[in-house]
Amino acid sequence: MDTPHAASSPRIEAGIFDVGGVLISNEMAHVWRDVLETLQLEEGVWKPAWRELGPLLGNGQLEEDELWRRLLERTAARGALPVESLFLREYGRRWRAHQEVLDLVSRLKTAGLRTAILSNTIASHVTHNRERGLYAPFDVLVFSNEVGVSKPDPAIFRHCLRLIGLEDRPQAAFFVDDMEENVAAARTLGLHAIHFTSPEQLVVDVRQLGIDV
Repeated sequence: MDTPHAASSPRIEAGIFDVGGVLISNEMAHVWRDVLETLQLEEGVWKPAWRELGPLLGNGQLEEDELWRRLLERTAARGALPVESLFLREYGRRWRAHQEVLDLVSRLKTAGLRTAILSNTIASHVTHNRERGLYAPFDVLVFSNEVGVSKPDPAIFRHCLRLIGLEDRPQAAFFVDDMEENVAAARTLGLHAIHFTSPEQLVVDVRQLGIDV
């Protein structure tokens, strides 16, 4: 974690959390493998098409059905789409909450902090996580597919800060993400930025901010 010493920093009032790789396990490698095997695609064919169209799905500019239609056209996939969402099939099967992190969120709320989610995601994952109760402990939810912009764009961080009432005081919030580019973007905006490596290390990093949890 790269952050000023707690003694010289303003009191922390809010914690902002990524989802995949922080609140839950990151199973996207299994999702991509399922996509390639089901559609009988080579990775070298899939990746360029996904790099172009994936952000449109993540920013809510494409529905999943339309995304698949365009991807199948561009890649000439030999396999057929299953009835269930390919983005959700392995994601749902392997879904696992990081209970230690959720317990930390509960302790933060007990300590009086506001909590938020800031996630690059897609609609099917949002629905699945909501049905599992993952979002229940959080005061603010910001999803890229709903706001039309993704991390590390500063606009999505500012939007989240505005919703938790800290737009003019980003130094009063900390942000946790497993992607270094997102951590760097948050740090540039003045948030206390924590690169997530494990639940145990996250507790250490949060306590270093002067939060008694």
